[in-house]
Amino acid sequence: MTRFVNPYTFVPHVPEPQRARPAGHDAMGGDQLSGVLKITLTARTPLLIGGFTRQEPGGVEQSDVPRRADGTVMVPGSGLMGAVRSVHEALAGGCLRILDSDRVPVHRHPANTSETKDLRLAVVTHVDADGRARQVALCDEWMWIPKELLPRNEDRLPRTGDQLQYRSVEGKPGLPPGTATTGTSARRVLLAKSEKHPQGVNPGSIVRVGELGAVAGECWVLLVTDTNARAADRPAYFAAGRIGPEARSWQVPRKTWENFQGVVAGADDLRRARLTKAGFPDGEEPAWGACPPEYEDVWWPPQDTAGSEGERQWIAQRLRARTYLHPGQPIWVRISEDDQEVTEIRLSQLWRYQGRGSVGERVGSAAPCTDPKKLCWSCQVFGSADTEEREADDLAVQNSYRGHVRVDDLLAEGDVEPLCWHLAPLASPRPSAGQFYLDHKAVPSAKRIARKDTRPAATWGSEADTPGLRPVRGRKFYWRTTDPTREPFPRGHYRDRQSGELSSQVALVPAGTKFTGRVSFDNLSLADYGSLLAALDPRLMAEAEPTTWKGVVTSVGGGKPFGFGAVTIDVEPVLVQTAQARYLGEAAKAPGKAEAVRAFRDQVPQPVSATWQALSHALTFGFVSDDLVWYPPGPDGAKGSAEFDKSFEFFPRTVGLELKDKIRELVELPDAAASPDAQVLDSRAGERRKEQGGKEQGRGRRDRRE
Repeated sequence: MTRFVNPYTFVPHVPEPQRARPAGHDAMGGDQLSGVLKITLTARTPLLIGGFTRQEPGGVEQSDVPRRADGTVMVPGSGLMGAVRSVHEALAGGCLRILDSDRVPVHRHPANTSETKDLRLAVVTHVDADGRARQVALCDEWMWIPKELLPRNEDRLPRTGDQLQYRSVEGKPGLPPGTATTGTSARRVLLAKSEKHPQGVNPGSIVRVGELGAVAGECWVLLVTDTNARAADRPAYFAAGRIGPEARSWQVPRKTWENFQGVVAGADDLRRARLTKAGFPDGEEPAWGACPPEYEDVWWPPQDTAGSEGERQWIAQRLRARTYLHPGQPIWVRISEDDQEVTEIRLSQLWRYQGRGSVGERVGSAAPCTDPKKLCWSCQVFGSADTEEREADDLAVQNSYRGHVRVDDLLAEGDVEPLCWHLAPLASPRPSAGQFYLDHKAVPSAKRIARKDTRPAATWGSEADTPGLRPVRGRKFYWRTTDPTREPFPRGHYRDRQSGELSSQVALVPAGTKFTGRVSFDNLSLADYGSLLAALDPRLMAEAEPTTWKGVVTSVGGGKPFGFGAVTIDVEPVLVQTAQARYLGEAAKAPGKAEAVRAFRDQVPQPVSATWQALSHALTFGFVSDDLVWYPPGPDGAKGSAEFDKSFEFFPRTVGLELKDKIRELVELPDAAASPDAQVLDSRAGERRKEQGGKEQGRGRRDRRE
């Protein structure tokens, strides 16, 4: 067993934020406040503020910390504004401003026969000028060819789209003898000749007669797919479909194509870092026809197989996943019941599918504010940007509201020597792990474990989402750990076995660095002013809740999953005045910080303040032990080993699914409001075996063959 704390947690959000008309900018109310605050920001852990470079001698660009023109290191005001607003939204119950409302996660197909039933191997026969598949032709039959029988020419490896033929001992083309195949009609396997299978065909019997493109004569078209999800102790096979030039074509309707687009968009091949490595500096997918079809080498044994580094070899090449297809490209499809059109497209037999129930449908009324006359508290203070897309003929109307707070760039006190750091792979979050991202409180026990051969309970749109969709868990926060650079094995440092595509060399602002700057505000009520103070320095919340806000910090910049960016902000009012004092010269005592924060506290609705314990835990510096915080480790191996870094093994074991002889429980993320000890999870959690008759026995290791 390995005990760990997941790097992120969630603070609940209110499904219906209170919204009201903002103060406006045309006039300042008599009791409204304006002023200037001096702030001092102290880095408690190193800061990672990306996107800045400097030129070394010879013109080489090197990562750097942000600087002004005179070389002074700074924290951009815009970045700090975003960090402060994030805390304000959680404190005040604001809308979920940064939200992809239309997002529906994509899941991998579970390995069961119901997912592959009725799939047919097909070949793309017609695409339009954008690479959209218009027609496909179905293969008459298909079989699985072992890697040992793939044709190996000196010029290149076998690849997707290769057109193959079987040649007999006499060199005549035809079909492999029936005795050389095994399996069912749904999965026919060609046997390679060996002691175990003397009736199999000899290496060299399968020859290449063409490559990706139009089919000129009867052949088998090869489909090479990724091997990383396969078990290394089993043979490697690739599908090939038999087809001729006269094969019937089926139409691909627009809806089917749009569904394919939605699913393929999340493929690893389309990640910005991988596109950059593939030779596209802007990180954008090349347009269809802008370059030849792109291939990726396929390894055997799989790249994540422990101890196989010296044994791996390239065995074939697959087409990279793109939002378009090529003529002659083999794909898996489903055909409509009336046998008229294609209803589903897959790039491999077990591929990906789109869940059900978008993020926007799961957050209630907490989606971003859109009406400038009816805003949540955070949008009233910090502003609301209109991000809605419009058609070309729509009126140029902006439903935005300018905020009442401005943050200057913060300048470092003294010289700063950046810390060079090789950052571990860091990618955009993907909320497909429903066991962590969704709230399962209302799910009855009978639906927490999906029936055999159905989709896991953790997935979006599973049976657990009936009769109503599960809400999202809340606002995501990363635990504020105290020393992300501590040796040995800091989780944020690149390790040789990790992918270099998503890692980078970065420059960090050292812990202990101090920055000073100004925050100005106008036309805020006393409670608004208190909310701004609390968002800048959440420690001030101790004025309202003395027992829960000691030791809290804010986070600025990137690298939060690894513990970078923790800061404290000390606030010193320089000038705070009412409209009467500002414009009429009337004497008025400026409200103190404690008075303003209490005014804020008194106006926060109870459903919002009920989430403050979870929020204070998430913001507390060192609330959970640094040594325990790690993405779910593998069940075996010590920290620093390859086995320990196998986070992918935890999630399939904890999805809520019944298998033939196992139960995989739905393992949720602990409640952030609970104690530090309650945040600890077991890396072996989730899986237990069933005895005959349905009884269960202990917890078992994951069987990779399932």
